[in-house]
Amino acid sequence: MAAINARCAASGQTIADGDACRIVLISQSASFEPIELDSDKGLLTQAGLANSDVYPNCNWRPQTAFLKAVYDDYGMLNLVLGNGLDRALAVSGLETLRNEALRTLKGKNAYHDLAFDLPAFIEANAPGLHALLAPRTWMSPVLVLPDNSLDEELQRCWSHVCDLVRRHRVFMNGYCRQVRPVEMHLVHERAYQGLARQLDGARNWNDEPLELDAYLRRALAAARSELETRRAERLANPQGLSAEELERDSGMDGWHFKQAFGAVMNRLDIESCFSPDNVARRLLDHAVDMLHEGRLDEARFLERAFTLSRDRSVLCAMERLELKFTPVTYVTGDSRNTVGAAYAAFVADIAREVSAERTARG
Repeated sequence: MAAINARCAASGQTIADGDACRIVLISQSASFEPIELDSDKGLLTQAGLANSDVYPNCNWRPQTAFLKAVYDDYGMLNLVLGNGLDRALAVSGLETLRNEALRTLKGKNAYHDLAFDLPAFIEANAPGLHALLAPRTWMSPVLVLPDNSLDEELQRCWSHVCDLVRRHRVFMNGYCRQVRPVEMHLVHERAYQGLARQLDGARNWNDEPLELDAYLRRALAAARSELETRRAERLANPQGLSAEELERDSGMDGWHFKQAFGAVMNRLDIESCFSPDNVARRLLDHAVDMLHEGRLDEARFLERAFTLSRDRSVLCAMERLELKFTPVTYVTGDSRNTVGAAYAAFVADIAREVSAERTARG
């Protein structure tokens, strides 16, 4: 039987067995309010397809970060859990589904119409994860696993999720509490890295470089400038504050340092009109705190911040290339990427023809 491979949503190339890729769970968007419809059976309400026609997340909304994975044929994936960040993002995505996905009941077709009840599955098949997730609330801190002892449970849960999503059996509430399907968005690892490189040499509306390292250094410079300004104001003390008041004010330096850093980084999100995964953002905030407190030097901070902010670059590049989050489509065979290469050649030919036509038309 021919292999069932996947098509990269960004490049159109084939993702085959053993290929590194990124997976994002996406839920279908919806109108802000239900639409009323008049039919011969009476009034009906139905959510519209979307509430926007632009931005990467207009039709399908990401529910996870770009999780590292290896494609395993027939729509299955194995997560790559190489470090603490990989595990934190995987746990966060699982927790989102555990809290937000609806319970799907078993249907008439015993093979295809499987039930989906993630809390029950985790409790029965991943007791270690269940013990960690059960008492958590939306206010709980980021869950960072200390080691790889729960990797097997994480893989088991994500294999279950991918299988049921592939069978179109997973649903979440969207806007106006309308039920929306959950699907997978797949990008080849080389396409993910290529999207991030799209910002090299690019500039934003304010003529600032969009390249991630430059953005991080600019954010760091803004945070340090904010601290220098606050310290200079305390030295001048134009309001005649008491020593106790000045000390209390200095205790807010860390908060202002983080706010100034975030204000610059948020402009990168504006480029894509979409915020990245909340876990990566919160871990970046923690790294900023560690830098300010002297528990992390600048070189290690920039390295960590670069990794935590990579998805932001990819989202920004998706917006610049007008790429949207879309459900995965599958390809029969093509393990040598023959179809992918032919598709790329087709697009290149049409691009030349269209560009030449526009140039001739003036």
